[in-house]
Amino acid sequence: MSDPKARYLYQLNKFSEAMKKSVAEHATTPKSSLGAISHKHDGRTPLFQLQALARLDRKISNHSEIAENWLAEFKALEDMFGQYDHWNTMVENNTRWKLPNDLGQYFIHLRFSLSHKLELLLTTQGWITGTPGHWAPSTAAVNRFENDAKDAAWHKPRKEQQKLLEFLRDEVLKIHKAIESRKIDLQELESGIHEFRRKLRWILIYASALRGKISLGKPAPSDALNQYVTEERMKIPFNQLPINSDEAPVVAFLPGGLYALGELIKKISDIKDPGLCTEEVTRIGDFYGLDPELIRRSLGADHSHHADTVTAVQSAVDRYILKEKILVHIGDYFDKQIR
Repeated sequence: MSDPKARYLYQLNKFSEAMKKSVAEHATTPKSSLGAISHKHDGRTPLFQLQALARLDRKISNHSEIAENWLAEFKALEDMFGQYDHWNTMVENNTRWKLPNDLGQYFIHLRFSLSHKLELLLTTQGWITGTPGHWAPSTAAVNRFENDAKDAAWHKPRKEQQKLLEFLRDEVLKIHKAIESRKIDLQELESGIHEFRRKLRWILIYASALRGKISLGKPAPSDALNQYVTEERMKIPFNQLPINSDEAPVVAFLPGGLYALGELIKKISDIKDPGLCTEEVTRIGDFYGLDPELIRRSLGADHSHHADTVTAVQSAVDRYILKEKILVHIGDYFDKQIR
């Protein structure tokens, strides 16, 4: 029997365990930041899963207002982890970039500030208690969820399956239309390309967060996108969905569609990350009065011109979205399961 609440508790408990490990490690190195340690213990991953569950409940459940509150809380914490992760990566990358000292110190200062903001938010939300150097894990956040969940009205398994099919079908087709109509501006790195990748990525996060409610369909020779069903792609960890025998009925995901979607997401990441990095570091460098050519030489292989980034992403989108219509085929596959 499906248990939607158990999906949340699984991820909440994973995050709680990450906090317990972080607090224990912090006790041995009290001068370090608990925020930095919790990032190291992968606190961010279960927060993505929790966001996905709350995003879905906000759209398809009978307790959308409760889900909206859960989403706001999970998102705020994940966003803070994301900001810390970004500037931590910038600090680490600068060991090879060797940018001028002003920029390097700016990266370090932001990382330090965000690690302490992360500690504050973990305290505010009830994941830890105490004071810096004397932290202890707390059950307040999970207890609050349990209390809120008493008023949640979960769908029965069949109803949930149909609601999910309709939502996922509409979501992938909406993304396709936004690209086809150029509503998503792929000339813009942050608001266009990065946002487009984020929309695609949520589809796969939904699939994993539901812990078996969405399963990989059985490929058939007549399937659209069957050319993507290969042994190599099947072995990629991100292409493997959780299996749960208690989940029935399930939503089947077009196998070739899932593999093609994962491939496109990775391609866009590999292209846009250097482009966004170049854009950001150049902007900060300009603030400090640094020559863009100095920035280019420092970034080396991580430097990417805006036009090159846009061209490469557009080429991938033309192939996967407009020519092969992977989102349309995925949407059709969901639609055929609706009763």
